Amino acid sequence: MTRQLVSERVELAAEGLHSGPVDLVEVVAAEPPALVLLDMLGLQDVDVPALKAWSRESLELFWGWPDEDRQLELAHSAAEFYGWLRKRVAAARKLPGDDLFGVLVELGLSDEEVCAVAYFLLIAGQETTTQLISTAFHRSIGRAVDEPAAVVEQVLRKSSSVPTWRRVTAAPVSVGEVELPAGEPVLLGLTGHGGPADLAFGLGIHRCLGAGLARLEARVALECAAPLLSAVRVVEEPPMIDLLSFRAPARVLVEAVDSGLEPS
Repeated sequence: MTRQLVSERVELAAEGLHSGPVDLVEVVAAEPPALVLLDMLGLQDVDVPALKAWSRESLELFWGWPDEDRQLELAHSAAEFYGWLRKRVAAARKLPGDDLFGVLVELGLSDEEVCAVAYFLLIAGQETTTQLISTAFHRSIGRAVDEPAAVVEQVLRKSSSVPTWRRVTAAPVSVGEVELPAGEPVLLGLTGHGGPADLAFGLGIHRCLGAGLARLEARVALECAAPLLSAVRVVEEPPMIDLLSFRAPARVLVEAVDSGLEPS
């Protein structure tokens, strides 16, 4: 499914290049992870552009530095998302099904618990993967992508879409020459510090549930887009999503190096 979705969008991007620059984030990377996740969770009739907007705005609300006016805008967006979740839960209670909401209701979770699980799963299960693919695309433009899996691992090691994460020390601990007491908040640098690629997904009980899926989707996206990426160049330095724990190109605007570029 990932291969089909990405391939279709790569063709659209290649066709669009005949008319001018194309944003590889919007045209190629944005929607496939969401569509795959929704299919896996059995969710239908979902406004994908709305889900993407809710996801980006929730990340900014929780991990960004919005001023008071922007906070209010983002809070309204989060409330709209939560209201949509409550409607899906209510529908699942009236007519239980085998989708995400039906299963969680059947397990006996409260409305608030179902909404909490769905809220973060529907964001984390696709938005960070879009960001991972966007970063991989940007790093691969103008290059021959011979080993897509290796490119993905390099991105995860050096510039993952989740470069940091917050934790609280469970017990007194020494970090280098710093002594930290129990209960101390810390910000962990997950990538770009010489650690393994796996660290981008966390370790132990906090390991990302979708680590394997994210790797697969990013690898397949690079495989499908490789001919296109080698035949384009960046139009501008991309504006960045630059939040406390999320970083990726918000836009990757490219133009064809060869005006005769054909759709793949």
